[in-house]
Amino acid sequence: MNTSDTGSSGSQVPSRSARCAVLSLLMLAPCWSWSGLALVWTGAGGSPNWSTASNWSPGRLPADGDGIVFAGTPPGATNVVDLSVRLDSLSFDATAGAFRVHVAGDGGRTLAFDGPGIRSLDTLGTAIGRQTFFADAGSMGGTILFTNRSGINVGSAQLARPVDITAQGGSAAGAISGHIVFQDTSTTGDSTFDVVRAAGATAAGASGGEIIVRDNALLNRLVSVVAEGGSSSGAQGGRATVVGQAQLSGGASILAG
Repeated sequence: MNTSDTGSSGSQVPSRSARCAVLSLLMLAPCWSWSGLALVWTGAGGSPNWSTASNWSPGRLPADGDGIVFAGTPPGATNVVDLSVRLDSLSFDATAGAFRVHVAGDGGRTLAFDGPGIRSLDTLGTAIGRQTFFADAGSMGGTILFTNRSGINVGSAQLARPVDITAQGGSAAGAISGHIVFQDTSTTGDSTFDVVRAAGATAAGASGGEIIVRDNALLNRLVSVVAEGGSSSGAQGGRATVVGQAQLSGGASILAG
């Protein structure tokens, strides 16, 4: 018969087999976030905005340190990050359809990552396409920011879907482009053909999208970095800048407008 161990004080502690069982359950439990339970997008709020609490389960707004999950094909496949937040992770699970996530350029919203970052999982081996993000142009320009060791599909091995991120160019005179920033030791994963794109502006007097890779960030050999030209006279092209000890070991494309 399996009995409990007894400490020096005579009190009982869980047996070795019981401790192993608990550890096994913890190892099998899904872990979407380093910071606790996941916040799941439902899109049920009748609005595409992240600032609508009824778009989330449980019904609250995303907060700094959260891990959020997109799964299945709910309403709101195209949604708008109209608040600034620093997430631990944003994960698409294996059931997720194709989503389009826009970071609002009006008001200069920022979607930042301080943990694993963006993860597009394909644990079922049934990849259906890419997940897409946009840092929109606007009055200040939206920003997608990777800090610390965050990134795209970091540590996801081979079962992951590729991710495309575009810094949008302005579509009206005076519009400020979107920005994509990798800093600290952030990186792109080494298992998917991700694309990071700086789109050209479409109107004269508007700025083109901007990609900045700085500090010790790394965009690895499988990522494509694309800088597009402006699409009309006087429209600024996209820009990609690598500074400090940062590295770009993937492919780079320059498309003249």
